[in-house]
Amino acid sequence: MLYFNLILTLVCFWIIFRINSLFIQPARWNKYRFRLFELRDSLALLAMRGEIEEKSDEYITLMSMLNKAVNETNKFKAVKFLRFLIEVKKNKELQRKLNDIVGKISSENKEYQTILHGYFETVHKMFKEQTKSFYWLVPPLIFMLGCFHILNGIVSALKNRLDVIDTLENDIKEKKEKTFCHAAA
Repeated sequence: MLYFNLILTLVCFWIIFRINSLFIQPARWNKYRFRLFELRDSLALLAMRGEIEEKSDEYITLMSMLNKAVNETNKFKAVKFLRFLIEVKKNKELQRKLNDIVGKISSENKEYQTILHGYFETVHKMFKEQTKSFYWLVPPLIFMLGCFHILNGIVSALKNRLDVIDTLENDIKEKKEKTFCHAAA
C-alpha cells in the first residue's frame, strides 16, 4: 500500500508539472511576447511616420533586440535566455550602440523613449520571472550541501580519532605481548 501511495503521488506531481509546462508557462510567456510585439509595432509605426529613420542605429538596434527577445519567448528556457543576456552583455559593438542610442535620445521623441523603456522593463520582468524559482531552489540546496560538508568533516574527524585510538590499542597490545614474552622467558 505504501508503494502504491508513493507511485500515485509521483504520478500526480508529474501531471501537475506537465500541465504547468504545457499550459500555464506558455500563457505567462505569451504576456511578455505580446508586450514585445506591441513595442515592435510601435517602433515600426514611428519609422512609418518618419519620426525615426529606418536606417538609423537607433531603429536597427532596438528592432533587432526586440526581435531577439520575441524569439527567446517562443520556447522559453532559462539557460537560453541567460545566453541571450550574456550575448548582449559581451557584445562590445552592441554595448557601444546602446550607449550611443541612450546618448542620442532627445527629450523631443518621448514615444521612442517609452518604447526603449518598455523593452528594458519587459526583459527585466522576464528575467525576474524565470529566476524566481532559483531563489526557492538554491538557498535550500546550498544549506543541504553545507550540512553535508559539515557532517563529512565531523565523520572524517571521528574516523581519524578512531584510527588514532586503534593504533594506540595495537601499540598497547604489542607492548603487553612483549612484556609477557620477556616475563615468561
